[in-house]
Amino acid sequence: MESFLTPQIEYLLILQNFRQLSGGALDNFFMFITSCGEITIPIILTAGIYWCINSKYGLYIFWNWCVGMIACQFLKSLACIYRPWVLDTRIQPIPEAFRMSGGYSFPSGHTQTAVAIWGSMAVVFKNKLFRAAMILLILLIAFSRNYIGVHTPQDVITSLVFGCVMLFLISKLMKWVENGKNRDIILLSAVYLSAVLLIGYEHFKSYPMDYIGGHLLVDPQKMVLYSFPKIGMYLGIFTGWFITDKTRKSHKIYRRRCAFGFNFNPIDDDFFNGCVEKNNDVFDLVPVIFVRFDNLPVARHNVPKICIKKRKLVLF
Repeated sequence: MESFLTPQIEYLLILQNFRQLSGGALDNFFMFITSCGEITIPIILTAGIYWCINSKYGLYIFWNWCVGMIACQFLKSLACIYRPWVLDTRIQPIPEAFRMSGGYSFPSGHTQTAVAIWGSMAVVFKNKLFRAAMILLILLIAFSRNYIGVHTPQDVITSLVFGCVMLFLISKLMKWVENGKNRDIILLSAVYLSAVLLIGYEHFKSYPMDYIGGHLLVDPQKMVLYSFPKIGMYLGIFTGWFITDKTRKSHKIYRRRCAFGFNFNPIDDDFFNGCVEKNNDVFDLVPVIFVRFDNLPVARHNVPKICIKKRKLVLF
């Protein structure tokens, strides 16, 4: 294990030396690049694609992201590999990146998100220039995690490979669900079962309890706590899809769009709050992120004209 880790640490030290010699000239650039692998920007763009461009495209992106996110969370809890500066004290990440990085290192969640979101966009949108830009962005995000010192190469490479495999599997999964009877019920059941199993695994798993300077390196309780918003989004996306699918089949006269969203604050007990829009007999579920941002309007052209009047948003 040490022989496998040594060249990775040396690679991180080379990047660290470059940062120091350049006086941190590229630090802000790569901090911005790494932010493109966080949740805020991708989720807003994906919701926009779902509501305003093509619901199937949006669904494909959402599924890749949610399934990959849950799998990444499971692998982090399974492997329990510490951050680079714990593995070798010579590693000194960018201070801002250090403050924002918690939990275990393997695999890279930012890289997984990058492949799931930007990689999915590269799959569904056929423009060659756009695809090249998305691939470049993914590689830059992966590299940025090494450059700022918060992940080893094995973390990002694993996420890159895993994310590409997920792009293929999710497309097959969507086709499988569409071409069979009651397969949506089977899939939703599998989603809920996997969520319950992940919660149970993280709760009962025995975690390493290593201390440095009297401080616990990774608090298992926080690991469990931070998984709840991810599981909430995972359940919400698939539940929203299921409701929409059933609604479209039972009421073909209406064109429905549906997506669930949740508050991403891991210490907020209300992160499961959703939003429902009431219009006579029509119920359209909308992402809570749109409500959180000053109640921004959502794609009215997708709602029948007879239902546009007296639109009201009600929290439940």
